[in-house]
Amino acid sequence: MTAIPAPAPDAPTPHDAAVTRGAGRGGRQVFLFLQGPITPYFAHTADELEARGHRCLRVNLCVGDVLFWRRPGAINYRGRREKWPAFIADLIDREGVTDLMLLGEQRFYHKVAIAAAKARNLNVTVTDFGYLRPDWITLERDGMSGDSCFPREPEAVMALAENLPEPDLEPRFKDSFKTQIVWDIAYHMFSNWLWFLFPFYRSHQIYHPALVYLGTGLHILKAKFTAPRVDRFVAKLKADKTPYYVLPLQMENDFQLRAYSPYYDFKAPIHAVVASFAKNAPANSRLVIKAHPLDPAMRNWARIVRRSAAKHGVSGRVDFVDGGNLAIMLDASQGCITVNSTVGLWSMRVAVPTMTLGTAVYDIEGMTFQGPLDRFWTEARPPRPDSGTLSSERSWRISRSAASITARRALPLPFRRPRRGSISPRARGWKCATAPAATARRRTPWCPSTPSGCRTPEPSSSCLSAAATGGARPGTRPASSRPQRSARAA
Repeated sequence: MTAIPAPAPDAPTPHDAAVTRGAGRGGRQVFLFLQGPITPYFAHTADELEARGHRCLRVNLCVGDVLFWRRPGAINYRGRREKWPAFIADLIDREGVTDLMLLGEQRFYHKVAIAAAKARNLNVTVTDFGYLRPDWITLERDGMSGDSCFPREPEAVMALAENLPEPDLEPRFKDSFKTQIVWDIAYHMFSNWLWFLFPFYRSHQIYHPALVYLGTGLHILKAKFTAPRVDRFVAKLKADKTPYYVLPLQMENDFQLRAYSPYYDFKAPIHAVVASFAKNAPANSRLVIKAHPLDPAMRNWARIVRRSAAKHGVSGRVDFVDGGNLAIMLDASQGCITVNSTVGLWSMRVAVPTMTLGTAVYDIEGMTFQGPLDRFWTEARPPRPDSGTLSSERSWRISRSAASITARRALPLPFRRPRRGSISPRARGWKCATAPAATARRRTPWCPSTPSGCRTPEPSSSCLSAAATGGARPGTRPASSRPQRSARAA
């Protein structure tokens, strides 16, 4: 596999940022990788770290993990869940681990490992495909989204971005959707077919991958046929000057929904939004509910929306659409309601009033609507200086500042290498990761959001406590630790 091109001597990399906190003996750190993106990204990162004199380990939990590591330093864990806390605690102590790196801090195995790392005051770096799309990946300390240390105070956001340039959001790397599909299928299907190699592994996924791929494929084909009709429908709403609001659906297996909102599926927010729309939205307005483009079609969302609209007496004003151009749909809308999707960032960039029903990193006063859902339909205002008032100008500055900081701490992750002769990812885009991270915490003194801005709750279940002490008693996260936004949705 082709190595990542070396950066210029003075060009910092994301790995440099990862090494800024406590180093091991002689400045050498020991990085422990758990599950990451379904790409060779973690393996390439380990290559670069070891080239700089550090040591890298990996725990494989399933066959898919093996496929995307294929380098020295791997340890296969084939034990039961109950023994994972003791195993990970012993591994950290025995190998002298200084840094933990993973994707998805809410997965069972990762939550336990994070608890063990925090108990030992180790560095924890969490990564995921970015708040910004399409060619970005984000790295944060300890957690993302609801667990992020990104400041929630408008003044702190503006102060951080005061001397930063406008974010460069121009795409630099082209994704290969076909490659992503092949890698994803290989990861999940080989993990299922060869399950006996890791007999006690339990995935965080909700549905069997075969059903997901079949349903997603059929849904994508169907959406290609329905997209022109949806675009014509939106164009007619614009031509008739009909006010409408947009509710984009999210994937139900996404921890954004499962861990950072009061909802365990998307039926509940649909019912809540439709009920509030029926009671409080202007009589001439419409609600457009859009399916996620990669929805696996495990639920009949059209029927769910239709029944909810009929129950609340707004069948003629609520529309379910599948396909179409979301950017065009948002541009002319009166507002966007989301649980905590990154669509909220899109809508704010085009100055559309936005409200979140869950916990989102961008849910900041001046950027999103902070009142209850029932008031959103008539009181929400866009984050732009149209009115010339101090409050609207301040809102616009906050939104631009937050975009600047987010861009400065995001990293491009190409599925397809840049062409020969182009600037390497590190020399061109990864340099931005070395700016002071708004997500630093604990041992790093520079943390403007501390103590009020850091919202990562300390692990409190018996399982996480067991991991911290090296015990093996399993447990579950108490309901009280879930972010609650019921007052906003009331």
